Amino acid sequence: MWQFGLLFATIVGISTELIWVAKSSFLEDIAETENVRGELGGRGQCYSFASQLIFLLIVAGLTFGIGGTLSVILGCFILGAWFALFETVAVRNMRERQPKLKMESDKNYACTAIQNLKKTLGEIYVHY
Repeated sequence: MWQFGLLFATIVGISTELIWVAKSSFLEDIAETENVRGELGGRGQCYSFASQLIFLLIVAGLTFGIGGTLSVILGCFILGAWFALFETVAVRNMRERQPKLKMESDKNYACTAIQNLKKTLGEIYVHY
């Protein structure tokens, strides 16, 4: 059973960080220069890590205060409420917009994203 919990926690951790990919794409809408975008992106990551630390303290308090299965249930409930509250605010303020690049109909988003990531990493390697 603990293996399932570890797998679930790993998937949740990765998923909560992957949401930054979508959020970062909207930095162009609110910042004029790369410096400001970098600063806003860094602040966003800082706030994300700070909120994770606060949540860790909440869960640790539940674990040592209550202990057992109830602390896990309450921790999951608090996590869901926390995520729903703050992500709803962030996503609600994102406006719909057209994609910059047109995707060919025979390709899917995941393959295109991986190809673009490889291209970007190659350009970064050459540039730096």
